[in-house]
Amino acid sequence: MAPVPETTKKRPRRKSQSVLERQCALWNQEHAVGTAVDVRRADESITRTVTRSEAFVCESGFPVIYLVGIAGYYSLDFCKLVQ
Repeated sequence: MAPVPETTKKRPRRKSQSVLERQCALWNQEHAVGTAVDVRRADESITRTVTRSEAFVCESGFPVIYLVGIAGYYSLDFCKLVQ
């Protein structure tokens, strides 16, 4: 049997808007602005910083947050609380 072309493979389902909003709301309830986080950058390095905003769903549909010392917002999926 021939391999399945990349274009016909199933992609993971994107989270619904309500799920994303709930993820942000839970983050905001549990973590105040100024919370210390480690951020995994695009080059796989880790940067320790603090949050400078509440989490929100951006226009492109991802849960994000603004961080001190990093231009623009960053995906919550790449932020880990500092213990």
